[in-house]
Amino acid sequence: MPKIATNYWAKPIPIRKFDWSAWYDGDEPNDDGQMIIGHGATKQEAIDELFEIKPPPCVDCGGKGGVLPGIECATCEGSGERCQDDKLDPIIIV
Repeated sequence: MPKIATNYWAKPIPIRKFDWSAWYDGDEPNDDGQMIIGHGATKQEAIDELFEIKPPPCVDCGGKGGVLPGIECATCEGSGERCQDDKLDPIIIV
């Protein structure tokens, strides 16, 4: 079950689309020190942008697409990505 971390910080600029940020809890920065982060004027907009950039991994296979070589995950059909409309696959927002 993926955990989404969020943060609110109103920047001293008139544009509000960067006030909220969302990222996968426990995600590590890449070699350039950058992380995949969604931004938005609201918490939900930031989470939605994060899902557009990097959909959460499938809970059943952990984003690997299949547990055994040549056998696809029945939930994600081998893509490794979680269906965003799957109500049985909860996401925890911290």
